[in-house]
Amino acid sequence: MTSGEPRSHGRPLAAVIENDLVLRGLVAKTLERSGYDCVAAADVGEGITALWADPVDVAIVDLGLPGLSGLVLIDHLTAIFPDTAVVVLTGDSSRTTAADAQERGADAYLLKPVAPDQLVLSVDSAIRSRRGLVSAALKGGAEETVTRLLRVAEVRDKETGHHSGRTGRIVAALGEALGLDEAAVQRLRRAALLHDIGKVAVPDEILHKPGPLTDDERTQMRQHVRVGWQILAGSDDPVLQLASDIALAHHERWDGDGYPLGLSGEAIPLEARITAVADVFEALTSDRPYRRALPVEVARGLIVEERGTHFDPRVVDAFLASEAICQIIDRPERRGDTDTLDQALLEGARARARDPLRAKLLEVAGRRDDSLLSRDASAATRATLA
Repeated sequence: MTSGEPRSHGRPLAAVIENDLVLRGLVAKTLERSGYDCVAAADVGEGITALWADPVDVAIVDLGLPGLSGLVLIDHLTAIFPDTAVVVLTGDSSRTTAADAQERGADAYLLKPVAPDQLVLSVDSAIRSRRGLVSAALKGGAEETVTRLLRVAEVRDKETGHHSGRTGRIVAALGEALGLDEAAVQRLRRAALLHDIGKVAVPDEILHKPGPLTDDERTQMRQHVRVGWQILAGSDDPVLQLASDIALAHHERWDGDGYPLGLSGEAIPLEARITAVADVFEALTSDRPYRRALPVEVARGLIVEERGTHFDPRVVDAFLASEAICQIIDRPERRGDTDTLDQALLEGARARARDPLRAKLLEVAGRRDDSLLSRDASAATRATLA
């Protein structure tokens, strides 16, 4: 069956994620003869699509997939679909690889070629084992879920993981400055760590692009808020409930010109309004592959200038009142390069600017003689596009 076909009543569903077309078909036929429905995928992207389309009982994963490794897919599976059993089917007999796969959450590790009976027995056993683990894990709350989701983010992009950690600390400082109680601050900090988890679905060529995004790429990047909400929504745990709200709404703007829903003012959850300030400030004051960090005072000034337009005025006031935030950033000002910014690049970035914060960054770039700051400000514009 394909991911769009109806399921047979009572039959478990297996996702066969294998690069080799012939082997993929053979594995699927073997399992179908043994009482399974099957969907097939040739790479990590197709595999993730299949996993989202219908609840999968077991995933048979080839480690040698094109593009992203099957190990990355295992991280995605164990973090986001913890009730899906994982069976590795690979030609890699390395003990190190086997140990790595099992540490990441694989329930079984099979070497090619595998006998049909051995395949079916291993798949059946993996499902039973996974159901037992899930039953025990349900008693442990959401703490491990948050940790594993952050691990997925760092596997895809280490900077996303680092950014989330720093953003979480800034969010906590803002929460304290706004007078939230300790329990609410800690819940907010944990939830805000997952604000960008939806970026696991953004293609690498967009996520790691060193230059400005095209309109189409920006549209794809903006989907991360909906994907993050889909990953996190529906939990009974208060942290994950809050995290889903933040993931969806942290790119909304106080003036209603944000996305994805165009919410404005207090219609935006307070926690998302807090995260919006922390998210942008952390991005502006951090090095990126395509730019150096902006000086803290310049970044603070940009936040202040967006008070009442991009950001909730009350949150900006708390931001200015918090001494802890600058201690979290705690980085020396950078004054290294003296390369001048190519005027055509600046004009192109100015033409692509869509909102007041981007325009203000470019204004900083245009009016300063300091070449490093000019280059940083125009590059920082790209950091705010998503």
